[in-house]
Amino acid sequence: MASNHSLPVLLFLVFVSTVAVATPAQENGHHGLKINEIAEVLVNRGYTFMSMILQETLTSLVPSENTSVTIFCPTDEAFANLKYYTQPPLSLLQYHIVPMMLDRESLVSTLPSESKVDTLLKGHPLVLTTTHNSQSASLNEVEITDWEIYDDGEVLIHGVKDFFDPAVQILLYPKYDNDGGVQAKNDTNGTKFDGGVIAKKNDTNNTSSNSTIINDHHVTRKATEAQVSGAKIIKISALVAVLILLASVIAAAFVIFFAVSAAKSLAIETKDTFTTLPKV
Repeated sequence: MASNHSLPVLLFLVFVSTVAVATPAQENGHHGLKINEIAEVLVNRGYTFMSMILQETLTSLVPSENTSVTIFCPTDEAFANLKYYTQPPLSLLQYHIVPMMLDRESLVSTLPSESKVDTLLKGHPLVLTTTHNSQSASLNEVEITDWEIYDDGEVLIHGVKDFFDPAVQILLYPKYDNDGGVQAKNDTNGTKFDGGVIAKKNDTNNTSSNSTIINDHHVTRKATEAQVSGAKIIKISALVAVLILLASVIAAAFVIFFAVSAAKSLAIETKDTFTTLPKV
C-alpha cells in the first residue's frame, strides 16, 4: 500500500523538473556525468525516486571540479517513509554524495570503524559505523544493502536501506564537528587513508551552511541532546519505580511469611494447651 508521503514526493519531483527547465540535464553535459545512463540503471534496479531526482538535480548537486563521486541511494521505501519532512531537501541529497570513489573493499575492509567520510554538504560528514570483522558496511548506522549498482569510473553508486541522519554524527561523534578529526587525502592515484579517516575535498564548492542542514532536519544539537536527556530521565524513573515496586513485593512477602509463621506457632501452642489439659 502506498504511503501518505508518496504524493508529496511526486510533487517534489515535478517541482525539480520544472526548475530544471532553465538548465536541462544533458547526457555528458557536466564534466562527463552520464545522467541518462545513471537514471536508467537506477530505474532497472528499483530505485525509481532517486533515479528521477538525480536525472534533474545531479548536475547542480555535483560541482564541476569534482572528477569522481560516490552516491548512496536510499530505497523507494525510504522515500515513502521520510520522518522529518514530506520531501528530501537538496541539502539532504548532498549529504548522500561523497566527493571520491569508495568501493566495497574500502568500506568493508580498508577503513577502520568510526572513520570520517566527508560529503558534499560542508561540515557534515558521514561516519563509518561498520562493526569489526563484518562482511557488510554501514554509514551513520544505515546499512549499505546494494553494492556497486553503477560504476563508470567517475560515478559509483551504492544502495542504502534508509536516509542518512546527520544527528547520528552530531550526537555520537561530536569530535568530527567543525572539520575536526584526522584528515585523509584523495589524489589521482586513488584514495589515501591517513589515520583511517577519509578527507574532505572541494569544500569551497559546498554552499549550505551548518545551520541549514540542522534546520532542514528539524534537529539542533541542544534540542536533540535535550530529547536524549529526557529519554534517559524517563528510563531512570521507570527503573526506580520498578525497583520500588519490587521492594514492596518483597516486603509484603516477608510480612505474609511472618504472619503465617506466627499463626502456625499460635495454632501449635493452642493445640498443646488443649492436649495437656487434665481429663475430667
